[in-house]
Amino acid sequence: MSDAPAEDHLIRFLSTPGLPPKVLKQVAGLGELVEIAAGATVFEEGAEYNRLSIVVSGHIELKMNAASCGDVRILTIGAGDVLGWSPLLGGHRMTATATALEPSQLLSFETGRLRSLFETDFETGYYFMNHISLALMQRLVATRLQLLAMVGDAGSASAGDGTA
Repeated sequence: MSDAPAEDHLIRFLSTPGLPPKVLKQVAGLGELVEIAAGATVFEEGAEYNRLSIVVSGHIELKMNAASCGDVRILTIGAGDVLGWSPLLGGHRMTATATALEPSQLLSFETGRLRSLFETDFETGYYFMNHISLALMQRLVATRLQLLAMVGDAGSASAGDGTA
């Protein structure tokens, strides 16, 4: 794979002033651009998976199975968002099912290779994991906002019928 497209997408993801060019080159050398067809499943909840991806284009739906109501969409992610971060942190079973809502492109990395690089080059690991941490923080905030909206909707419904 040519590293140029991967580097271009990483530059957008790792947009940090003063980022050493070697960080981009080393990480980009491990990535591959993957096309995902609309409706295709990227990974399933509970399945083993060993890739981390950055969404380049398109939208990916994340669903979790809730015993009381089946599959529930918990989030839709798009360009610049991280997909499948659990394997990078050591977990290999996915906590949600990811499905492409439209033709999508991912910059995908095998997480074992990333971890090996980060264990030998701490600077590269620091920059990359710093951005993963920021992405996870944004994901947590989005999930909290969604939860607040759901609680607000439930509160409005119960307030209208006199049950609180």
